[in-house]
Amino acid sequence: MTLNIIRFDSVDKYNQTFGYTPVNNGIAVIDTHNATKQYNHYIAQYGIYAVFLKTGGMCSLLYGRQKYDYTKGTVVCFNPGKQAEVDIADENQAPTAIGLLFNKDFIAGTPLEKSLIHYHFLNYLPKEALHLNDKEFKYIQDQISEVNSLLSSNISAEIKSKILTLITNILKHINHYYNRQFSIRSPYHHDIVNRFLELLNEYMSTDKGFTEGIPSVAYFADKVFLSAGYFGDLIKKETGISAQKIIQKKLVETAMKYLTNTDSSINNIAEHLGFQYPQHFTRMFKNITGISPKTYRTKHTSEI
Repeated sequence: MTLNIIRFDSVDKYNQTFGYTPVNNGIAVIDTHNATKQYNHYIAQYGIYAVFLKTGGMCSLLYGRQKYDYTKGTVVCFNPGKQAEVDIADENQAPTAIGLLFNKDFIAGTPLEKSLIHYHFLNYLPKEALHLNDKEFKYIQDQISEVNSLLSSNISAEIKSKILTLITNILKHINHYYNRQFSIRSPYHHDIVNRFLELLNEYMSTDKGFTEGIPSVAYFADKVFLSAGYFGDLIKKETGISAQKIIQKKLVETAMKYLTNTDSSINNIAEHLGFQYPQHFTRMFKNITGISPKTYRTKHTSEI
């Protein structure tokens, strides 16, 4: 069966799709109880920012061939460009949720717009959703309700400032709650760290650098079936070092072996590791070791 694709290019389009009464075209707080139209199976493509807090019922989001079920207390976030397949199994019992939706234009030129880059969870996959405890649930619910109470047909500069502050608080707390969730899942995440290191060692021990280029964080995230954002945050919280830095250190460690055990030129070593430009390899090597590859080779040779 071919599923309909529904594109939410604006908050107004979202309201029209589900029959919500619009209050302001740039931002909205929705409650699924108030929807006058319902779609049970479709692919949602977002051109807006959205934070959904499940308040009851059961809803499934699909990613690839996997289904993830969400009940009360689950938070799922979307940003422009993200999509998910929605599957409501029981058409007679639609899930209940409240949502905070806002257009890109609503936050354009504000400090909030600049800070969104730090909220990696906006790019997490559906299976990486946040699960709140009762206290956390009440806070997010209350903050969204407060946004709703400030909405009017004409939002003044003062009201908009208050709304932006509330949205910022919501996102900051979601980020904080994710940190708590990372801590709880640490034993499981430890296995992922070990798998990452195994895959990295395997990559460095083959010719993949020459054939496929420098390994990226996204490459390893895909291997363990996680989004790059979630994977990167997981590695940083478990090891204290970013995944990118771990990859760079492994590249330098491998380069040191070539510099001391082979007669390959520095340019050839850089190419074998996946660097398109030798100067990029030299710069990275010096940033990590404090000396250039040439100096490292000379120093090692003089000590033999």
